[in-house]
Amino acid sequence: MPDPVPHAVLDTLRTVVDFATRIAIENARLHEWARTRQAWIEATRDIATEFLAGTEPHRVLAQVVENARVLTESAQAMLAVVEPGIPPEEATELGVAHWSRAAAPVDEHTVRLIGTAAGQAFAERATVHLADAGGIDLGAALGATGPALILPLQTAGVVLGVLIVVRAPAAAPYSAELVALTAAFTDQAALAMQLADAQRRTRELDVLADRDRIARDLHDHVIQRVFAVGLGLQGMAARVDDPQVRQRLSDEIDRLQEIVHEIRTTISDLHGGSGTSLRRRLEDAIRQQTAETAIRARLRVDGPLSVVGPTLADHAEAVVRESVSNAVRHSGGNSVTIEITVADELTILVQDNGSGVPADVNPSGLANLAQRAGESDGRCSIERGATGGTRVHWSAPLS
Repeated sequence: MPDPVPHAVLDTLRTVVDFATRIAIENARLHEWARTRQAWIEATRDIATEFLAGTEPHRVLAQVVENARVLTESAQAMLAVVEPGIPPEEATELGVAHWSRAAAPVDEHTVRLIGTAAGQAFAERATVHLADAGGIDLGAALGATGPALILPLQTAGVVLGVLIVVRAPAAAPYSAELVALTAAFTDQAALAMQLADAQRRTRELDVLADRDRIARDLHDHVIQRVFAVGLGLQGMAARVDDPQVRQRLSDEIDRLQEIVHEIRTTISDLHGGSGTSLRRRLEDAIRQQTAETAIRARLRVDGPLSVVGPTLADHAEAVVRESVSNAVRHSGGNSVTIEITVADELTILVQDNGSGVPADVNPSGLANLAQRAGESDGRCSIERGATGGTRVHWSAPLS
């Protein structure tokens, strides 16, 4: 029968085994952490690449939200941003840009800032980490929630919105390391957004330079040549005895004058405001608000938008954007009509076919319309349309 192993040897073996086990566990943890960091790095790289490659922003932001949900092992993630045309310091709510969740999404369009955890993160520009968000107003109806993270989407001191990620009830809280990685990812996403915007503005400057050149060519060459043709026809008409031929020449001269007027309007649009014609800005604003919805939008313009000054043009774009946004989010209708009239005043009529303005709608956006009218010595009214829906009537003098 072999001699029993001494207790000292057994203790040494146990110590070695325990040490080896701890080393193996620590190595596995470090390996998993390295994989996690690599996944975040790749997600950040992909987001920056997509933004700078000119991919549509809404597609890239959807990828940001999905990556945040998956990499944080969350049940749902939401990105809410400041509504266009509203200064961040005046915002009382954010518009939900994208929402990713394991279950089917609910109908939620805004994140409230006043008295909410989202408002705290937005105002303080700091991450809010909640070990248990149950009973805490996050700013949006997210259902049953456990741990939550709310991170400001910010860069260069400007807050663009917030990213909210939440786990299911009774789930483990977010670790400090994961919070740091998520915050870095959010900051990089915001930086990529701003770089993409700077890149877009650079391209717009190049377009402006081309437009200036085209406008000069139209003014210095095309108009002068059309004028010369018109003068020649006028001189010829004075020496023609046949009344039918004289009338025909007169009609052609009138047509040339119309062409000159159209060219001058084009030149004015090429030089107008921020370099983009007001009509184009309005069309872009309408398309941005309705692109991913079932709402049909129709724009009608009566009068020369080129005579609208830069400040009033900015107001007009903001009014149309806010009014169409309200129709999309609150009306419940499937169509919206925008009518722009330019005479002694600039008049904007926005009519949807929905059920009217809900009683619980935050009035901040509607108040902005009235404020813009007051700044322009104009008027603004919001009422129920003759055939239902909501009718926004906004006007201001041109001078």
